[in-house]
Amino acid sequence: MITGVLMIAVTIWSEARSEGVNGMNLVAETIQNRARQKRKPPAMIVVEPGQYSCWSGAEAPAIAADPKYLLGPEAHAWGYSVHLARLVQAGKMRCRPGVMYYRDKSISEARYLRLFSRPLVRVEEIGRLVAYKEA
Repeated sequence: MITGVLMIAVTIWSEARSEGVNGMNLVAETIQNRARQKRKPPAMIVVEPGQYSCWSGAEAPAIAADPKYLLGPEAHAWGYSVHLARLVQAGKMRCRPGVMYYRDKSISEARYLRLFSRPLVRVEEIGRLVAYKEA
């Protein structure tokens, strides 16, 4: 059975497993901040079209359906993702106010910012991720 916690954990793991604790925290923050802003459950936020790229392909749905292979070399990242997902689901993730978005550095900043009708401000770089909030 696919639960809300599992969907959130898969999102965190898929989006930031190679970025360590700080990168996974960033993704968790954006999930909780978006859920609060939209007044929707976090599990609904992660699967909304255009929100988290891992759900646009086959990777995240396949992991959510059968996450057992995550017990290999990436077990620590998976365990931490589940921990964060539980915090997000309960609304207890400690978040920086306004941190709603991030991009992978492989996407140019100019291209990314054109996706938004409102201005964004760069907050922080964490590995290959760059965090933003609304201006």
